[in-house]
This record gives sequence, structure tokens and C-alpha cells, in this order.
Amino acid sequence: MDELFTHVRFLDGTTYDDFMRYIKRKRVHEFDADIETFKYNTCMQNIRPTLMKSRMFSFCVSFYEKEGEPIYTVLFPSFSYFLRVIRKHASSSVSNRIRRKRIKLNIQNGNKFDNHFIAKEIYDNFHAKAYNLDSDKSRLTVRTARKNRLGSEENYLIENRVKGMSHCSFEGVIDGVEITTVDTLLKIGCSLDTVGKMLLAAGLATEDQLKTTFDYEKFQFDHDLTDEQALIQAMKFYEELTEKELIYIQNDTILLSLLRMHFDKVFKGFKYSKKTKTQNIIEAYTVNELARYQILGKVKHGKNTYNLNYSEYQVDNENFADIVQR
Repeated sequence: MDELFTHVRFLDGTTYDDFMRYIKRKRVHEFDADIETFKYNTCMQNIRPTLMKSRMFSFCVSFYEKEGEPIYTVLFPSFSYFLRVIRKHASSSVSNRIRRKRIKLNIQNGNKFDNHFIAKEIYDNFHAKAYNLDSDKSRLTVRTARKNRLGSEENYLIENRVKGMSHCSFEGVIDGVEITTVDTLLKIGCSLDTVGKMLLAAGLATEDQLKTTFDYEKFQFDHDLTDEQALIQAMKFYEELTEKELIYIQNDTILLSLLRMHFDKVFKGFKYSKKTKTQNIIEAYTVNELARYQILGKVKHGKNTYNLNYSEYQVDNENFADIVQR
């Protein structure tokens, strides 16, 4: 076994062979992922909260090969560790005539939490360049990012912070590995705890796969740490995880895999491929033009879609919006 796997932990009956078989397939490797972090310098919480710090100490992924087949779970000390394994061992696939290793990460509430930690590790450890097409619409930025998409060897992330700095989704290429992130919270609009109960009620999950509890207070320090000290402490936390803590970590990603596998059974008529719950609602209920107008306030004429504004119409020389509002 490669020395890269020295600190990798195979959970819930998963084996090294299970993981290698999956990443050796020539396809996009889709993982349901979650991180755990610890806090330090918490003494500044009521003085200057911006001086509090956090660091990732585990990166867990679950995956399956086909619907109805077993779900496998593997734990890594960090995203960087995981990416190095993928970079060395995963098979490539071809898209738009470009051969790359490709991973897709489905993460619950990733845009507001996990993705920030993952992106920071990428910038710190792989010297990636950042592009933000939502805050900078300059032609230079757009042109550069498109060039990178088409095959530049430069490491880069294209961030999407459409709702502000607290929201971060991204895609990019790091050392020949193409990365895409998906926030599952946008698809379901509810907590992972609720998802587990829905899966259980539908007979699609078992009691021992439900979300458990985690003592986060154990993973924090009042005092500050240097970056090197924080790195050492992160590995110490990782190596000393208890069986109860490992079950908590693995169940979160197992539930995400079960959700992806059985999405249309839990959310009837909805498609996992849709980015948001709203998109699924619109598709499910805009069954005719009247419904489209009632939901969206829009009508289609030929290939075009139009917004209807009551104030633009007159009835007996009176503004139609005024008539409707009476």
C-alpha cells in the first residue's frame, strides 16, 4: 500500500480495494463529503471575535458505484491529504477534449462553512490563483478564467460569492484535478438530521445511520497557536478520534450518499441534478402556461418568455394595476 495511505482510515467496513476500485474508473468521481474543525484562540470571542481561529482536522467522503449498491466511507486528515491521493491514484476522464482527473464534492451547507476551509487549504498548499466572476466582471478576468478552463496548467479556483463573502462555492483545477463543489442544502432546504428521519421513515436508512451527537467543546482551545502548532494539533485530534466520534463523522456523509441515491423517493418528483429546491418546485408545478404565470409572473410566446407588468396596460383609459389593487 502506498505510504500516502498511512493516515487514511477506512470506515464502516470499507476497504482499500473498495476505494481504489472506485477512483480507478474513468469517470467523474463523485463524493459526499464533510469536514470537522477545531477552534483556538477562543479567549478573544468577547473581545475581538475576528482573532478567533479554526482549522480542519478531518475530511470524510462517502460514495457508491451504482444505486442500491453498498455505500463506502473513507476518512482523511485533511482535504489536502485527500487531494494528493486523488492526484496520484485516480483515473482521468475526457471532457471537451481535455483529459483530467475529475472530482465532484456534495457538501451540506458547504457554501457557508466547509468550502471556506477547503479553499483556504488549496490556496495555502497548492498556490492556486483566485478568480471571482461575480464581483469582477471585467473582460480580462472573464477571458483569463475561460482560458484556464480550456486547459491552462495553472492552479486556479473560480469562486462564486453571489450572496456575499460569507457564501463560497467554487470550481477549479489543481495539479490536473478538476474540482466542483455542490451545496446540498440548496437542494433540500432542511437539516441533515431531518433528512435522516425522512430516509428512515421511507425505509431507506437504518437507525444506526442517523445523525448522532458530537462534543465540539472538546475540540477548542482558549489560547492561540502558531500555524505549525495548529497543524500538529489537527493530526493529534485526527489520530485520537474515538469510535463514537467516528460514527458521528461517517454517518453525516453516509446520509448524504443515501440522499443522493434516493433523492426522487424522498422528494417526490424532484431531481437531484437541479441546483436548488426552487428549480425543482418550478419544474414540478409549471405544468401549463397558466401555472407558469401564477408561479413566475411570466408567459411564453413562441421561443420567448415575457414578464407581465400590470402597470403597462390600460383598460377603459385606466391603469390595469390600479384596477387589480382595488
